[in-house]
Amino acid sequence: MDFKRLRTFVTVVEVGSVSKASDLLQITQPAVSKQIKTLEQTIGSSLLDRTTLQLTQEGELVYEKAVELLREWDGLLKEAGNQETAWRRPFRLGASSIPGTYVLPGVCKSLHDQFPHSWLDLQVGSSKEIDQKLLANEIDAAMIGTKPESETVQSVELWSDRIAIIGPRSTKEPAVSSFEDLQGLPFIKRDEHSGTAGAASTGLAEWNGSINDLETIATVPSTSAAISLVEAGVGYTLVSETAVLADTNRLYYVAGWLPATRTFYLAYHAKHQYHPAMEHLFVLIEQGDIARLRFG
Repeated sequence: MDFKRLRTFVTVVEVGSVSKASDLLQITQPAVSKQIKTLEQTIGSSLLDRTTLQLTQEGELVYEKAVELLREWDGLLKEAGNQETAWRRPFRLGASSIPGTYVLPGVCKSLHDQFPHSWLDLQVGSSKEIDQKLLANEIDAAMIGTKPESETVQSVELWSDRIAIIGPRSTKEPAVSSFEDLQGLPFIKRDEHSGTAGAASTGLAEWNGSINDLETIATVPSTSAAISLVEAGVGYTLVSETAVLADTNRLYYVAGWLPATRTFYLAYHAKHQYHPAMEHLFVLIEQGDIARLRFG
């Protein structure tokens, strides 16, 4: 069995593009096409529509079996100690702002320690952006603050956070315990695609309030940008608990907590071939190590 051809076929199916598969596998596009053609000749059936790259009926059967075989083969390579071969394609890991800032570095260190030949392709963005990349097969897995709704994606919980209300240090540091306490305060908001913004809206609704009713003075794309403006004395903002607990030298004060929590997830394609890194992530989750990585 030629596992190289099977991996090329599966990669084309999962990324939906010969050119993307070529980049991931580091071979030319003609080589990708030739490997698939040779696989089809070996099996005796057409596997892909050359125009749409949709699977034929025979292709569906071959794809499901190929994913299963590749998982077993990669597992065997791992047990045999041939990490370099098992890691010859990058592990494409995406993360939203909070896990990308406070958890991803520790995860990468753990992966590199476990797999010295690892090749990581990291992408950080808003929860919505990373979710869309996962659905488009542009990444293998995602650490995000919203649960994917697609039936093709599975997810496991990583940890849960509260939403903190933080403000600039001053002689007056009012405590906040209701929506009325927030009104009149200058607020720095996250963009609407942020998971933090979504969780904050839920918490404010518990106080019978809306984020749209706060006095907005700035909208920023990341937690770090919001915190920097708070520390500069510009205004208040709403941030995830992880950001507060990880910042031991913070130059702001915690005014209060919203009455809601948000959960972070590791999301991945249930039926795709697993990269060897996925098994290690599952171990980290089971042992509670990912949640602990928030604090260094």
